[in-house]
Amino acid sequence: MSGGGAGGDAPDLRTLTDPARLAALLREGLLDAPPAEGFDRLTRMAADLVGAPFALVTLVDADRQFFASRVGGDALPAETRETPLSHSFCQYVVAGEAPLVVADARAVPWLRDNGAVSDLGVVAYAGFPLYARDGSPIGSFCVLDEKPREWTERDQALLRDFAGLAQSELDLRAARDDAWQASVLLTRLRNLADATASARGLAALLEDLVAGCAPAFAADLTVIELLDGQGELRRRAVHGRDELDAGVPLRLGAGFSADAGTAEQAIAIADAQSPEQDDELRATGMHSLLAAPLIADGRLLGAVYVGAWVPGAYSELDRQLLAVAADRFAAAITRAEIYERDHQTARTLVAALQPEQLPEVPGVRLVARYQPAERGLGGDWYDAFTLPGGVLGVAMGDVVGHGIDAAAEAVRLRNALRGSVLSGHTPAQSVAALNAYAAGEPGAYASTLLYMELDAATRRLRWASAGHLPGVVAEAGRGERLGAPGGPPLGVMAADTWPVSERTLAPGARVVLFTDGLVERRTEPLDAGIDRVVRATATAADLERLCEAVLAQAPAPRFDDLALLALELD
Repeated sequence: MSGGGAGGDAPDLRTLTDPARLAALLREGLLDAPPAEGFDRLTRMAADLVGAPFALVTLVDADRQFFASRVGGDALPAETRETPLSHSFCQYVVAGEAPLVVADARAVPWLRDNGAVSDLGVVAYAGFPLYARDGSPIGSFCVLDEKPREWTERDQALLRDFAGLAQSELDLRAARDDAWQASVLLTRLRNLADATASARGLAALLEDLVAGCAPAFAADLTVIELLDGQGELRRRAVHGRDELDAGVPLRLGAGFSADAGTAEQAIAIADAQSPEQDDELRATGMHSLLAAPLIADGRLLGAVYVGAWVPGAYSELDRQLLAVAADRFAAAITRAEIYERDHQTARTLVAALQPEQLPEVPGVRLVARYQPAERGLGGDWYDAFTLPGGVLGVAMGDVVGHGIDAAAEAVRLRNALRGSVLSGHTPAQSVAALNAYAAGEPGAYASTLLYMELDAATRRLRWASAGHLPGVVAEAGRGERLGAPGGPPLGVMAADTWPVSERTLAPGARVVLFTDGLVERRTEPLDAGIDRVVRATATAADLERLCEAVLAQAPAPRFDDLALLALELD
């Protein structure tokens, strides 16, 4: 038995019938819904990686657990997608809001009589909680086994990550559902709901939002203002009034703008042309005006305004509807801001993981490819540059991990290598310098690197490797690996010098460098993928077809990024 409270008392199950929790579960819209491929993909992978016969995404109702995804479970008919709580371990994960990891349920007093043990043959269990959009616990991502099993730290880490991915899927579905619910419950705002889900870029989103407000409120004018870096409201999108479209500025009035930007709820003005209103507000030409603050996570983003030429156009319901719309606008704007920031960071890092253009070296042809993973950035990188005397330097590296941090570390390693080499250091000295750097930098630790220098005039090739996959060479239609002693991954072992290998290439020779994302498949040895590159290097008609051939054989779906660099001598 291990972890998650299995060694103590059973969690209090009264929370399962909490009306607020059950309402949150219903709002997710997943009970009795058809299987979702997003969840099925995760349960299949989890079962495979930890070697478990069962994997589930469960939703725990008041009297049953429903399987949003199910892999395995031969004791139940294939079409069965629920069990009563009498046959559920996941109810304890939900009630305790904590992981439950059990090596042998038969040894746990409050689990051994559970119907999952007696009727379904469940013995070992590892489950992690899942939450609704409001934070209520609603289910579990879990794996089960029919025999006793001590879940290793690796198993639990993998399952925690898969639960995190399942939670991300829930969160994504919730975000989409918010827009859909707006279109169902607030039919007058269906265009606005579509607008918040349609545009990913901030500018396009704002244009969609103000355009959607026009039919929803029969508005003659819609404006969105956002706070700038100095805390001032700046107009970001306008819909309506021909003179506005022509560029004539319109001021809504400092008082009204300030009220809208600081109010806790939407405000309404029945007649902006009345004498008690300020001159700038009357200058809008509008009679009826509504405004609502855009607030997300307690942070004021700006305000949205709608206006009509006639007085008294808006009711209390209109004011409430704009308040609801403003909440959704603020959430969508926040997502768009995050997307733009992350997307810009990703674009910058992807560009920095490869040279702006490949160098032109007489007697050498170069091609390269870089493809990020299908879900995010990784730490694969390559570089190619010329050294004094026309020598060509090429590098291929791979930083452990994924995400922006790994990509940023890859950029630092790439720049450090180029700086070392261009300072006159030899391949051995440059790799040793990066090894020393990685020893004190957690993000660079265990990164791999293969660096080569080619003198095209003499066809002399020198290289040093730090734990990286071997390069491939082909001469006269025969391919092989550039097998030679190298060093360990960067930072793993202290070393003042680094092994260097040399080879004189034949005319027309090809050399190919790559990262493991190109060749690594979970269903076969790594050597099989490298052998495919060897064959393509030897047989492809030219470098472009070589790249096409090896990329066509790369793993799919692509869970890891990949880099490929190929050169050919005249």
